[in-house]
Amino acid sequence: LKSSSFVGGMAGMCGMGYLGDVLGIDPAFAVTSLLMVVFALMSGCIGGSGDDGEGEGDDQAMALLLAARFFLGVGIGGCYPLASAKGSEECGHEGVLEKNQAVGLIFFWQSIGDLFPYVVGMVVSALGAATGGPLAPGGDMGGGLGYVGSYRVCVILGCLPPAVVLWLTL
Repeated sequence: LKSSSFVGGMAGMCGMGYLGDVLGIDPAFAVTSLLMVVFALMSGCIGGSGDDGEGEGDDQAMALLLAARFFLGVGIGGCYPLASAKGSEECGHEGVLEKNQAVGLIFFWQSIGDLFPYVVGMVVSALGAATGGPLAPGGDMGGGLGYVGSYRVCVILGCLPPAVVLWLTL
């Protein structure tokens, strides 16, 4: 499941850089942001039925989840070349050194942003466990959504940053 995002990311890096050259950086950024919003929401909403007794609903859900994660990866991968190009073009300097520094700052802050999914996951888990609320572990002991629900909340929250980027680029 996780590798589908990485494969999609490689496709996004190749394809969206080219799309940025053809359409322009801002429209291509809108496309990558839209892909991330739609397929993060889709990843969070897909669930197996498990009602048929043969696992067929779960197989279909897994296939949909793999496809959603692949296209989410396309959107994520597309941000890499587009962010570099946008930072280089809009840094306001003509010198090569200043442009390289602007691109370096983009990737520095991107690595800081890579920590946020883990922080969000820890906060959602801690809130559910501390309050016994809807994100607490379910099962016989509690009536909450459990770990699957916490996962879904985290994945759906992951669509907020690209939604902001989409709103700012339109």
